[in-house]
Amino acid sequence: MELRNSEGDGAFNEGRVKFTVALPVVAVKDLVLNLDCDLRHKILEHYQLETDDQSFTEKNNASLQRRVLYSARKMPFPLKRRDYMVEQFNTETLDGSGHIIASRSIYDEELFSLTKSKKKGCVRADVLMKGYLLRPSVKTVGSTDITYIACLSHGSKLEEFLSKKGLKKGLKTVVREMRFLEEKKMSRRNLVRVWK
Repeated sequence: MELRNSEGDGAFNEGRVKFTVALPVVAVKDLVLNLDCDLRHKILEHYQLETDDQSFTEKNNASLQRRVLYSARKMPFPLKRRDYMVEQFNTETLDGSGHIIASRSIYDEELFSLTKSKKKGCVRADVLMKGYLLRPSVKTVGSTDITYIACLSHGSKLEEFLSKKGLKKGLKTVVREMRFLEEKKMSRRNLVRVWK
């Protein structure tokens, strides 16, 4: 696990963690993309916003997929809830063996205004960059090496003080969630084997 400040000094706002899970790249990609928009990590709301992505696909490589997501999450006391509106891109790696999923904040008053955010009692957080690099494990066949990077600004002076602790907790939560999903998938596979 690595922590740093994206501008060189000040509070930590960027973290990176590398780990391996015993699932193939396709399974991990599906879990990360969370197409059903399951609620995770103390998320209060999480859904995909309707956009005109047809023009995006026509202008760019058809293998690069884009969607816009809205999430709202609880924060520890005394901080207000935070919400995020991000555009997420995903595509295969150049060699076709892995997958890249990257997100960044967007601001679109028509899709979800800051006024609407304030009415819900949230402060809009800024996702400067967040993403996953998923590659087949070099050491274990059928497993995936995951590199997760997050660079966020939650917009609070108090958060700057708590940033190192919060960033570490966030990175550990990503790893813990992946481990949980890995175990869930593995137990489901074993259950299917028992029934056969």
